[in-house]
Amino acid sequence: MGSIQLFPRRGPVTIADVWRVAPLPGAGAIRVRPSRVEDFAAVRALGREALLGAPVTLRQFESRRQAFPEGQWVAECDGVIAGAGSSMIVGWEDYPCEPSWAALTGDGTFLTHDPHGRTLFAFDVVADFSRRGFGIGRALHLARRRLCRRLNLRRIAAALPLPGYRADAMPPELYAKRAIWGEIEEPVLRFHLTQGFQYCGILRDFLPCAEHPGHAALVAWLNPLYAPPGPTASVASQRARKCA
Repeated sequence: MGSIQLFPRRGPVTIADVWRVAPLPGAGAIRVRPSRVEDFAAVRALGREALLGAPVTLRQFESRRQAFPEGQWVAECDGVIAGAGSSMIVGWEDYPCEPSWAALTGDGTFLTHDPHGRTLFAFDVVADFSRRGFGIGRALHLARRRLCRRLNLRRIAAALPLPGYRADAMPPELYAKRAIWGEIEEPVLRFHLTQGFQYCGILRDFLPCAEHPGHAALVAWLNPLYAPPGPTASVASQRARKCA
C-alpha cells in the first residue's frame, strides 16, 4: 500500500486552522521549582485571584521559606509563574481532634513546623484560572507526593475550604457528602479525590474566612512506601533484657 498524504487545504485560512497549529500562550511544559523571594508578588496575585481567604503576606511568605524551604514551590509555564503550593510537617497526633488553622500553622507563618512529625500538611495550592486544565495542580501535587516519599512521612493531609457551603442550607457533613457524590459542584474537593486523597471528615470553624463559614473538608493521602522507623537502641536493649 502506498503512503497516505494530506492534501493542502484550499481556500482562506480560518481561526480554527490557527488554533490547530499555533501553541497556546503559556501552555508549555510545567516546571516546579523551589520558591524564591522574588516570586512573592506573583504568588500573592494568584492567591488574591483564588479568593480563598486573605492573600499571603511577605512576612508569612518568607517565614514559610525559612521554616521549611523544601515544601515551598512555584510552577512555571514558559517562564511565567502559573501556580504555587506550600507545605509543612506537623505532628498531627499532638493536636486536638479539630485543631484551628492558627494553632496548626502558626497563623500562616509555619513556625509550628515539626521536622519530627509524620504528616505533610498541604497548606495550599493555587493556580492561574486562565490555565486551568493544563496540569498545574497535578504537577504541584506530584512534587508534594515525591517529598512525602523522600522524607518517609506517613501521609499528606489537607484542609480544603468549601466556598459554596451555606450554613442555613444543611450541615457541612451532608454538604461534603453530596459534593463527593457529584450532586454539588465543589471543584477543589473533587480535584483532591481524583489525586488519590480520601475524605476523612469536617473540621468545623477551621479556616479564618469572613466570606463563608470556616468549615473545611479534611482529606488525606497515605504514603504507600512508608516504612515505620525501627526501635531506638534503648528500647531494643530493654527488650533484649526482658527476653534474657
